[in-house]
Order: sequence, then structure tokens, then C-alpha cells
Amino acid sequence: MSNFNFRLYGDQIYGLFAGHLNKYISPDINKENFLAMFKGGRLKYENLSLKQKMEIYPQIAINSLSIKNLFIDIPDEKGSSLKLNLNNVFCEVIITNITENQVKDILLKERKSLVEAFIKSAFDKIKKKEQSKSFLDSLLDNLITQALNGFNITINNLKLNIKYMNTSFILNINNFLFDEKGCIAFNKIYASYNENSVEYTIVKEFDIRILLTKNEMNNINILQINISDFTLELNQKIYFGLNNLIDCLS
Repeated sequence: MSNFNFRLYGDQIYGLFAGHLNKYISPDINKENFLAMFKGGRLKYENLSLKQKMEIYPQIAINSLSIKNLFIDIPDEKGSSLKLNLNNVFCEVIITNITENQVKDILLKERKSLVEAFIKSAFDKIKKKEQSKSFLDSLLDNLITQALNGFNITINNLKLNIKYMNTSFILNINNFLFDEKGCIAFNKIYASYNENSVEYTIVKEFDIRILLTKNEMNNINILQINISDFTLELNQKIYFGLNNLIDCLS
């Protein structure tokens, strides 16, 4: 199957995602600039940040997010791949205890979703409605399939701060890489624990490399994980802080 020229479908891609992104990301993604960059083969944005808190789960929310530089290379029909490059990324995640009212809300929403799904399914069967994808859905499926074939992502200088009550776990990764060969690499990882503004080192810099390969002769997948030497430091404060965080999420 011949490759699609991704760069011809900027208007459709913008229509699908811009509304959601502009709700949360600042500055807003201007359509004219987006289409011009998309057609040229590279999206470039600077100083992106989160407009408002983004709830992932009732007890987990992204409180802040900032990206200094974002580059996205757009594939064309010549076989180029989708490449994502981010520099100086900071993300703060807030974790809170879930209340009984939140549990009830979750159960009610799940029940409502199940009922709505059942009604829709029954209605479609009664009308014997044929389930067929729209042109846009089919196009999007093809574009995503092509884009993921050779997908690359690089993140330089990533800092993740997970806050719970008066404590936080901080993870710094100098470089993260995922390439088209199935290699995942975390370079120079540093983890620490902060309680009442006092920081304790958990792990000093170390590297992780993960590679998934396929043995064509035996038709089996082989997972290779290489971890550099590291020293793990766990004092009583770190242990109880980690235990409290796990208890909150379990």
C-alpha cells in the first residue's frame, strides 16, 4: 500500500485535535500558523503550558505542565516518519485521598455509561443499522497506522514532580528516547524524595535501556533490559512516604 502524504491533511487533523488542545494548552494553537507549518513538514512551538488543572482520575490530576520547545516532524508520501521532540519538560502531578462522595460519583458515572452503551447497542440492532466507518474515520486510521510505523520520540530534560500532602517524589530524566527499532532508553535518571522542603536522594544517576526484538527463526519476541549500576537509598522517611502514596492509590 502506498504511503499517504500526511501534510495534505492538516485541516482535518486540526479540526480533530485543536479544540481539545486549546482548552488546556497555552498559547492557543492558531489555525493558519498550524496549517502553514503542517504543510511545510514541521510543527514548532515554544513555551507551552497548562491553562488549568487536568483531572486524570478523581484522586490524580496534572496541576501544571510546561514545555520549553516542541517539534513534530510530519510524514510525507516518501516514507518519512512521525518524529516528536520535546525539550525542558516539567510536569507536576497532585495526588489526593479519594472521598466517599467521589466514589459514589464514579459508580454513578460508570452505571450511566453502561446504560447508555446498552441502549445504543439495542437501538442499533433494532434498526439493523450497519456499522460503517466514515471517510474521516478511515482516513484517520490509515494516517495513524502509517505514522506509528517508524515513530520516534525524544524528550530532553524531563522533570516529574508527584505531590502528595506535604511530600513529593521527584524524578529527573536527562534524556528519554523511543525509536522505530523498538528501543526505549532512559538516560541519567535521578530520583529524590522531598518532605517539608527537605530533600533526600533515592537513586543517583543511572540508565535503563529496553529493546524488544523478534527472532524470525523461532517467531518469538525477545525482551532485553539493561540497567546500569546504581545505589538505592531508602531511609525511614522515604519508606513511609512511599508506603502512604501506595496506600492512597490502592
